Amino acid sequence: MEIVTSFTHPRRILIVARLNQTTKTFDELMVETDMSSMALFRHIKKLEKRGFIRHRKDHFELTPPRSALGMVLMQIAAKAESED
Repeated sequence: MEIVTSFTHPRRILIVARLNQTTKTFDELMVETDMSSMALFRHIKKLEKRGFIRHRKDHFELTPPRSALGMVLMQIAAKAESED
């Protein structure tokens, strides 16, 4: 059930919220999330492993979740930033 822990860290929620707006490069995500490269890399890898984002050429983008639970979690995370 790794999928359940995908959004237990606020930084992963922030990454998904930013990618919900448009695709982003690693550097853009670093600036927009105010994370170090090491922290961002670690969170991106967790989201990639769980199937929520993917790396395409020079940018990252959201991917359709493989389960209904994943879809609901991603929708909540993607809306989180707009509710702040």
